[in-house]
Amino acid sequence: MRIMVFAAWIAVVCFYGSTVALGASHSTDPNQYITPALESLADGTLSGLEDAYTVLNNGLNDPAVNTDPALKFWHAVARTGMMIFDTNDVSINTSLVEILEPFGVTVSGNDFDLIPLT
Repeated sequence: MRIMVFAAWIAVVCFYGSTVALGASHSTDPNQYITPALESLADGTLSGLEDAYTVLNNGLNDPAVNTDPALKFWHAVARTGMMIFDTNDVSINTSLVEILEPFGVTVSGNDFDLIPLT
């Protein structure tokens, strides 16, 4: 009898543990998305902008926090940047930079302060 109770206890713990692990991808705190995104934005690079957009977009897809106004604001900021500089089709198929390329305006480099517009 004790073996059956122990086996049932193990089964419950394993099931509950796997359920918790599956739900761990969602957060109840929007700052778990906002903080790393702001850190990525603060590095001043195009790749940081792409990383921030991806993290914030994941936050908007998380039903536990997608109504947070700060998360929506920073997502809008990152998306605006992506509308201008997204040449890797992360969020937008055609960015402003890609529209201007036929007119001779190109962007090279990764750092915002060192990007030469030619």
